[in-house]
Amino acid sequence: MNGTLVIAANNIGHPLDTPQRSLEALVTAELRVFEEDRGARAMLKQAKITEPYLKLNEHDSSQTLQAIEEELLKGKTVLVTSDQGCPSLADPAFLATKVAHRIGAKIRIIPGPSALTGAIAAAPFAMEQFFYAGFLPRSTKERNLELVRLKRLATPVVLLEAPYRLDKLLSACMKVYGARHPALLAKDIGNAGEEYLYASLAELANSSSIAKCNFVLILESLRCS
Repeated sequence: MNGTLVIAANNIGHPLDTPQRSLEALVTAELRVFEEDRGARAMLKQAKITEPYLKLNEHDSSQTLQAIEEELLKGKTVLVTSDQGCPSLADPAFLATKVAHRIGAKIRIIPGPSALTGAIAAAPFAMEQFFYAGFLPRSTKERNLELVRLKRLATPVVLLEAPYRLDKLLSACMKVYGARHPALLAKDIGNAGEEYLYASLAELANSSSIAKCNFVLILESLRCS
């Protein structure tokens, strides 16, 4: 009988937000898989575990996925988590889930904090429907074309980007949507620098409080406002 793949949520910055069930599952799992070393060390320390682990990211995937499959076929419990928040949203945890579905292993989900839902909770406009665009293409031409497509939608658009690329993202959005287009910038959710700025794209770009930290940008849909 095949084993169980546990997809466990992590915190999004504040260790007290780590689901207790995730920590308990981390203790009992027979194979632990993390996205990066930094996140692994923090969560293992919180669970008081010193045992080894594997990494699943864009650089380490094929051997880790093979190990996951082998352990599941032996009937073992494999836990996969992300550096922050719920796995599989803009990270490679879905690759492990794909393996589990293919071999018929049991899948268990431990839900928890999410920067996406955290940002939505602070939005001062209707979010019954929205479009999750995630990370835009790095190419300037492709990014602008994608933003033109997104602008046609009649729903708010949720964007993610690396902290050090926030200024470039805002500049690209202003070019397509216009400098006066309203948006919500949710930054450093759950941490000491937590802040929710609702303003025009130009005002956000010129804000002195914008720092290099994790963020979610939601472009309001004027058709729904």
